[in-house]
Amino acid sequence: MTSAELRSAFLIDRLFVPGEVVMTYTQHDRMVTGGAAPAGAAPLRLPGSAVGGNAAPFLARRELAVFNIGGPGRAAVDGRAFDLGTHDALYVPAGTSDLFFSNADPSNPAKFWLAGAPCHVPYSPVLVRKADAQRLDFAAQVQSNRTLYRYMTADRVESCQLTMGATFLAPGAVWNQMPGHVHPRKSEMYMYFNMAPDARVVHIIGEPSETRHLIVSNEQGVINPPWAIHIGAGAGGEHAIAWAMAGENQVQEDRFRVSLYDVE
Repeated sequence: MTSAELRSAFLIDRLFVPGEVVMTYTQHDRMVTGGAAPAGAAPLRLPGSAVGGNAAPFLARRELAVFNIGGPGRAAVDGRAFDLGTHDALYVPAGTSDLFFSNADPSNPAKFWLAGAPCHVPYSPVLVRKADAQRLDFAAQVQSNRTLYRYMTADRVESCQLTMGATFLAPGAVWNQMPGHVHPRKSEMYMYFNMAPDARVVHIIGEPSETRHLIVSNEQGVINPPWAIHIGAGAGGEHAIAWAMAGENQVQEDRFRVSLYDVE
């Protein structure tokens, strides 16, 4: 594949458009991902129709993770309001008819990253603050110091298959994942954020023995299929990643590590 073909297949180059909900549908475990960027004081509604022109609500048989990377905002799930600060998350259950997003301060707008997957059980909405997420610190390697926050896991938030978290690199760290791994029973959606305008991440994707790369900018998304490794190295400053997975199970450790020596 050419660089243009790779980017068309696996990179989402614009997630946040003021006043709009942008959504991408993928056949990889039928996940969806996108962004909601309310503008001004007016609430922004998640579109009501499902993929393919079906008249059913978008979340009739789909669950959704919401992660705020902007200023303080609010998500209203069938009239029930949840206030999300920066880096707070919300689980929105299947069966939700109406989902609205709004800003607490229009001069400092919220930006809601979205990731969803098919679901057949209507669980309850759950707000997870960053302070309440499971925190894991990785500091064994100087160039890969990072803190991982698990917001939605099977033992913390009831869901059909969706799990979600975020990874924040320490100052001076380069690699967001080392060693790399693949999880062939799950697909994963990424969103890179907290990047300077001229910073970039080289996101390595593909089978470990036949890798390719994507050059990723701030607030862009990556679709990572089950067969693909994922390793990223940043240049030009810090970066962070929000991630969500869906597939056969919700076990975070269900993966196969890949040594850098085996990556080609």
